[in-house]
Amino acid sequence: MPSAAAKDIAPNLANVAEKTNSRWIFQWLKNPRHFSPVSRMPSLRLSDEEVAAVTSYLLTLGTPKPEPAERLAALAKPETIADGEKLVRKVRLRGVSRHPG
Repeated sequence: MPSAAAKDIAPNLANVAEKTNSRWIFQWLKNPRHFSPVSRMPSLRLSDEEVAAVTSYLLTLGTPKPEPAERLAALAKPETIADGEKLVRKVRLRGVSRHPG
């Protein structure tokens, strides 16, 4: 069993859409330290458009919680989701995986 120091500190985002909503994800990506001043997650310095794209992608990971239809429609565009996936790979956002384990 790995020691506490050897554990991956990134949160598991595999089913993040089941745990929260788009508004929370967006705000967390914009300013992770707003939610936890001791967060080790750095500011990704993404534009609002880029954060929306990453949020769109993260909402594909699990079954989203109910949200206003207008917000979901704006975030469900395939090109926005694809842009978000590219950004996740580019900034190597840890904890994001479509595959368990």
